[in-house]
Amino acid sequence: MKVWTPEMLKKLSAMHLYKSYQQIATELGLTKGAVKSKAQKLGLCKRKFWTTQEVIYLIDNYPHVNNRIFQ
Repeated sequence: MKVWTPEMLKKLSAMHLYKSYQQIATELGLTKGAVKSKAQKLGLCKRKFWTTQEVIYLIDNYPHVNNRIFQ
């Protein structure tokens, strides 16, 4: 089991939004699971937020849903 160094944590924080867990794992010499687990423990999120265009599409195509939260 590898110990996370400050340098590894810095790299994880810098790369987590634009690289996959597998890519980060390969660069750091770790497993994908180890990288994903550490990212989650640190609160690093890969969640994608809706773009304005996506919100407009949803409002236009799903009018039966209460969309007041989008406006």
